[in-house]
Formats: sequence, C-alpha cells, structure tokens
Amino acid sequence: MADAAVYNAVFEENTRLQAAIHEKQKDIGPSILAERPWEGRFFWTIPLIKNPTGCLCVYDDDPSGRLVCGKCCLWTVPAGTTRLQFQVWGPGSTNTGGQCCGGTPFGATGAYITTILEYPTAGDQYTLCAGCAINCTPQYSQAFASTGSPSWVKGGTTHNIVCVCAEGGFPRFTCGLCVYRENSYCCRLNTKCCTLTSYGPCICRDGHNFCFSNSWCTMGALDHGRSVNYEGRSNTGHCNGICNQWWQLSSYYNLRMCFNCCFEGYMIHGPTIGVCHQPQGCTCMTFCRGTCCGGCNCSAEQGFRRFPGAGGTAIAINRPGCCCCMCGDKGRAGMVRVSWC
Repeated sequence: MADAAVYNAVFEENTRLQAAIHEKQKDIGPSILAERPWEGRFFWTIPLIKNPTGCLCVYDDDPSGRLVCGKCCLWTVPAGTTRLQFQVWGPGSTNTGGQCCGGTPFGATGAYITTILEYPTAGDQYTLCAGCAINCTPQYSQAFASTGSPSWVKGGTTHNIVCVCAEGGFPRFTCGLCVYRENSYCCRLNTKCCTLTSYGPCICRDGHNFCFSNSWCTMGALDHGRSVNYEGRSNTGHCNGICNQWWQLSSYYNLRMCFNCCFEGYMIHGPTIGVCHQPQGCTCMTFCRGTCCGGCNCSAEQGFRRFPGAGGTAIAINRPGCCCCMCGDKGRAGMVRVSWC
C-alpha cells in the first residue's frame, strides 16, 4: 500500500509544476500568436471577461446559414456596467475554382481583435459592424483579389472612445509562401521552390489555384503562413480615435498541406478563435486517386464551418482523363460581439 504522505507530496509537486507551466504559457502565448496566429492552444492567453451578465452578437443570421453578408447595429452601454469587451472577427476569404487535375487551398482566415474597457460610461453608444465576405463562388477561370469588408467598432466619449477593426483574409495563397522562401514568385507549390523547380504542382491563375499535370516528387509538407498586410487594426480603416489596451490575431493563409507525386495527400484549415477564446473550425481534407471534393459543395449553407472569419473550402480533383471543374467556396462573414458585466 502506498504511503499517503508520499502520494500527497507527489500530488502537490505535480500541481505546482502544472501551475508553473500554465503561467509560462500565459506569458509566452501572445508572442507566439503574433508570429503563428493559428496556434489555437494559446488562444486562451488572450484576456476575456469571465461570466458576463449580458452579451450581443452581430453577424449574418440569415436562416439559410450562408454566413456571408454583413450587418450593423447601434449599441448603448447599460446602466451599472463596470466592464465591457468588444470582440471583432474579419471575414474569411473565398477561393478560386479548381479543374482536374488540381485544386486550391482553403481560403485565408480573417483577422481578430479584442479590447476591454474598465468602468465605461452608461449611455455611451457604439456602432458595431460585421464585415461582409465576397458573395461569389468563383469558376476555375475567375480570380478575386479582394478581402471583403472589414468588421469594426467605433464610438464612445471622453476616455472611453473605441475604434478597432479586423480586416478580411486575402485570397491569393502564394502571398503566404513568402514564409518559406525569399522570392515572391514561383511556378511550383512546394517548400523550396528555388532548388526544387520540378517538384509539386504548378501554380496557376496568378497564384489562386494549382494544376497537377506532373511532378517528379513530393512537394514537401507546407505550414500555414501569417499575413503581414491583413491584421486586426486600431485607428485604421473606418477608425479614427483612441482605444484602451487591445489584442489581435493576424489573418493567415491556410497552407498546411502535403501531396505525393500522384497528387494524394491532405489540406488543412487551421482554427479560428471562438467567443470563449477556444479553437474552432479546424478541417482536414484528405484525398486520393478518383477524388473530386470540396469547394462550393462544402459551403456554409450546407453546414460546413459556420464560424465567423473562416476561409472557403479547399478543392481537390484527382481524376486523370477527366475535364471536370468545380466552383470555389465563399469565405465566412465577420462578426462583432460585445459582452459586459
């Protein structure tokens, strides 16, 4: 029989170590998310009001579940409010259609930004606007270079002025490849295009999709790529004022994928951040010979990733000898949430 004193000592030491790990993660979480905004295991390190007494979400609540259009409202601070938090999601990006053999990655996620106000003024008013995604399912021959409209919050008086916005994801996935290589253009989708010029699928349509006519070898395993241009912003775009402390997640390109020389493999949509700062919306698409999946067949209306800021569904078509095409998928619209206590 184990000694109770030894057991208690081990339990207490384990509790102490877990607490130390928790505090360490809390300290390093924001810096990790600044460079890798898809690391959902650190989302909880972004401050969040616990147990709010009230909340309001502004988003496209159309009964079809399309989650693509924008929406705005004017909100007034209730009497007795001591703290409030605004959470803002930018819309995700659409992606271009695909053609056999080939496809397109998941669309980029929208940015996220949040701010907390201490002792807001009762009666102050704020405009909350959820951004609209591009309301289009592009054909293979079409390519869009637009982020949709940003989501934003603006209003308040004196020391409680808030002005923040979260921009949408950008649809040209090759912009994210700069994470792996210094050159801004390359004709192949792989990890080291400068030296592996015949490996991986060909990049087509100005960097919006890819064609897998042949490949000498695997493309290598890519990872997601942070956007350096589309981020949660303060005092930009629709905004012109001051703001309390705020935290943000940049938009990022969903580039985590790997194919072999027969165009068999996977593509992954990373997490978006939920209202309780939990990771949500992760999707792994696997495919092999004979596959024809994704795109507009996996839209929000059909129940796929109904989360604000998520990108359009990837496309993989691997049917040699077939000339089939598939439309791209719309990104998911943005959202604004205010909670108070």
